[in-house]
Amino acid sequence: HYPRLGLVMKAMFVILTLSAFWRASQKYFSQLADKQQLPFRYPLVWEFTGHYATLLLIPLIYLFILRFPVRRPHAWAWALVHVAASLGFSLIDTTVFYAFRLRIYDWFDLGKYGYGNVYYRYLYEFQVFMFVYWLFYGSLSLYAYVAENRERELRTARLEAQLTQARLDVLKTQINPHFLFNTLNTISSVMYENVSTADRMISLLSQMLRRTLDRADRQVVPLSDDIELLELYLEIMRARFGDRLSASIAVSEQARHALVPSFLLQPLVENSLKFNRAAGSQVAAVRLSAAQNGDWLELKIEDNGPGLAPDFRPGTGLTNVHQRLEHLYGDGHEVKLENRPEGGLRVTISIPFSTAPHVTEDSESAEREVRRA
Repeated sequence: HYPRLGLVMKAMFVILTLSAFWRASQKYFSQLADKQQLPFRYPLVWEFTGHYATLLLIPLIYLFILRFPVRRPHAWAWALVHVAASLGFSLIDTTVFYAFRLRIYDWFDLGKYGYGNVYYRYLYEFQVFMFVYWLFYGSLSLYAYVAENRERELRTARLEAQLTQARLDVLKTQINPHFLFNTLNTISSVMYENVSTADRMISLLSQMLRRTLDRADRQVVPLSDDIELLELYLEIMRARFGDRLSASIAVSEQARHALVPSFLLQPLVENSLKFNRAAGSQVAAVRLSAAQNGDWLELKIEDNGPGLAPDFRPGTGLTNVHQRLEHLYGDGHEVKLENRPEGGLRVTISIPFSTAPHVTEDSESAEREVRRA
């Protein structure tokens, strides 16, 4: 996870160039403060030769650090290896920039370069180089640490997304067989009474399954798509119950384009019809409405059934819907079940309002009503 050598060289060139100019300026102004009239070119030569000699060694130091990182166990032993390496690199560095200075002094007639006692100079430069070496090593290690953390976070986020996707897929595979089982049971009850009606129901079911397969890889779809699927289901139920079923759909134009979990509406409507029939209602009435309310999409399914019993326990459909909403929106959703004052049950679902790119079908109508008896 260390940065590429090319990037390191570019960064070090900029850093060492700025540092050389900074250090040369410091020495120049320090000499002026001591009333020494030394031209600026001399501290420039000293600092740039020293810094650029280090730059020449950066590839070797970089490769050495990559090959022999300080790691556990025996971290202290590896640290001593790097201390010894920094001593060796310091000797090379000092020798290189000393040779550079002699050559530059000769080329530009700057006089005789006096370096002083070479023994003490090497000790001095080793201390300076040791600081630079470990600063460079620490910078590489910090970069690698940050990069590894970022990759770990991305990997964790990716795994969490995959896990959520897997859970949603499992929930979808649970609800589809549940719906199919119930619908086939309904068709089988009609088969021996009215073959043509059963045939029509099978045709509608095949259309519905085809639509379901077409969007099997999508967790969210426009509400209008889910309504189309719901209408096919209602057609199947109408074929079975005829005038004993009354269904209406009222959806605002904005809401039609809102994104909702795939296969959201059918289990809720099926649940309403199921309890209506169980209660022996002469006409099972169910109404779906949807509208934007600020930043939220509000969906309501109302029926004329018996409402919530004191010992009510949600079935497969409601439980599945709630779990899918939890995975998709976390705390950013609300599911509320309540008995209506006039009788029946009202299920209200609130989720964040979001839309996908779409072509407006009819912007003149603010609300559509589809009523079938």
